[in-house]
Amino acid sequence: LRVLRVTNEATGLSNKPVFFLVANVHGRELITPETALVFTQYLLENYTVDPDVTWLLDAHIVYVLASANPDGHVKNEPGQPWAYWRKNTHPYGSCSPTTYGVDLNRNSSFHWGGTGSSPDPCNDVYRGPSPASEKETARLQNFAASIFPDQRGPNDADPAPDDATGVFISLHSYSNLVL
Repeated sequence: LRVLRVTNEATGLSNKPVFFLVANVHGRELITPETALVFTQYLLENYTVDPDVTWLLDAHIVYVLASANPDGHVKNEPGQPWAYWRKNTHPYGSCSPTTYGVDLNRNSSFHWGGTGSSPDPCNDVYRGPSPASEKETARLQNFAASIFPDQRGPNDADPAPDDATGVFISLHSYSNLVL
């Protein structure tokens, strides 16, 4: 996985707030890598032209992961019969050639195995054999932890403090949701 870092290093500012955009967690959401790259291109082409973009890159760090599921994305590229491939391509169990893999959106170590995931390797929302079992998930989690300090309290419902900074967006093309 490769993450783009876009910022103005010359400002000398330390501890800049972070924005992290992740795309293509689900292989079949082919528009999300393109959207992430067009966003990055817009920032680069409009720096010093658009005052908002200039401010954003002078005062913040923008990270973009254009594809969190590169093998799932490649599986979809030829079109049919794989045009709806959701998961990565790591085989578990004895699934058919059209149902193997892990749903990376369900493989996170945070509340792994909860509602909305399946223990069945052949299911579309298979969570994997263990929390963060997939290299993609583990690397994404480790990178996010390196750029975002955990400032929450010990309980799930505890809010971050008022002075917490940073934004994480997981870009999806299904359901018209911002996650």
